[in-house]
Amino acid sequence: MRYSSIDFLRAITMLFMIWVNDFWTLINIPKWLKHANSSEDYLGFSDIIFPLFLFIVGLSIPLAIKKRIDQGQSNNSNLKHIMNRSFSLIIIGVFMVNTENAHNESIIIGTIYWKLLMAFGIALIWIDWKKTPIKNYLHRFLKITGLLILVFIALIYKGGVNGSLWMTTQWWGILGLIGWAYLLNAVVYLYSKNSLLIMFLLWLLLISLNIINHSEMGIEFNGFSKYFSTILTRTFKKTNFYFYNERIVAFGIESFKSVWGNRERDTYWRVEKSIINNKGLSNEINKNEQTEEVVLENETQIQELYNDIPFSQFKKDSIKNLLDISKLELAESYILKYKNYNLGENIITQFLSKDSNSKRATKAKYLLYKSYKVQDNLKYIEIKDDIIKNDSLSRFAKILLKDQDLLMDENKSLALIDSLGKMFNNQDFEKIIKSVDLNIDIIEKEDFQIDLELLRAQSYGR
Repeated sequence: MRYSSIDFLRAITMLFMIWVNDFWTLINIPKWLKHANSSEDYLGFSDIIFPLFLFIVGLSIPLAIKKRIDQGQSNNSNLKHIMNRSFSLIIIGVFMVNTENAHNESIIIGTIYWKLLMAFGIALIWIDWKKTPIKNYLHRFLKITGLLILVFIALIYKGGVNGSLWMTTQWWGILGLIGWAYLLNAVVYLYSKNSLLIMFLLWLLLISLNIINHSEMGIEFNGFSKYFSTILTRTFKKTNFYFYNERIVAFGIESFKSVWGNRERDTYWRVEKSIINNKGLSNEINKNEQTEEVVLENETQIQELYNDIPFSQFKKDSIKNLLDISKLELAESYILKYKNYNLGENIITQFLSKDSNSKRATKAKYLLYKSYKVQDNLKYIEIKDDIIKNDSLSRFAKILLKDQDLLMDENKSLALIDSLGKMFNNQDFEKIIKSVDLNIDIIEKEDFQIDLELLRAQSYGR
């Protein structure tokens, strides 16, 4: 027997989920319809949709379990059914959440085909083939094919800013959260024998964990337990940031390592600072302790220097990358700041003789174009045509295709960023996004473009 009221509420909730999911792409949305900011003490309409869906899941659990019991199913059979449905949702959720930081260049088939295969594999495994006209002997073959597809795309997955990360649980994805909620509540209901007291105590425990985690006390999840921090408290970690996302932190760590390599907390400036502070307290430290400290400092510094020797190809490539960046920045300073065009052109010419096809080479060509154009050297036309023809998707090609009179110089760019910063403080996020979209292609300086990209990303996040 189905309850029309629950089916109707479920349908309305699904409609609202699809509706609010696109709000971030629109402008001039009434504030009460959107998610509330972390600093605001209220719930927007969008904030209640997912809890409403979980409420429907909770309504359905007793009815579904009672139906199976009436059909003569044992508790073990019901538990197996619950585990199967829960882990199906969790697995799908983990695959889906990892699409957010998949690295297109590092995945051999690209992210688009990776996602298509993911959807195809999920469909093959979880479609109820018994209700289709497909013959029974093919059902197992289709499910095994789906499983092999998921295993394949998991093996080839690369994520992170440089494709160095594999799949992680992150926040489990929306389906993963539903799966964990269903698993916990269904198992407790199944074995509590309809005890209102036990269900109330579980509710009280979960609410208390959430409240504690938002208080000054906080809850630290370490080791294996960190994978369940989102499930138990619905937050990743006590933090002052607007949001905390483990994958973003992982991106930051990987980006840092790609430039600086592995660094421990107590190295370089921290050690040196602690030694200076200890020397400042020399009246309280005897000579033996000072001697041991100096020996320890020397040993530490020698080990650090040894660790920094670039034995691996990865470290060698990182150093080469830094050298290339430094050369271009030096050439840019010579040409744009000091007007020493000969020195700047020599550096760029040497750079292009070794690397003429990378994205950095496009920037080098653009600097050469700027230098030639200021000096009325007609070679700038050749450089311009080369960039537009061979690097048509680069930001430099877009700049060259614009009316040069519209380009923003440093002063105008700084004024724009200052204006957008004030708009951000006033929470005019939609205006910021429109302004960035309008102006980002007419700003030459890369640092200012990065500032605008960050402002746009933060505005989307809010």
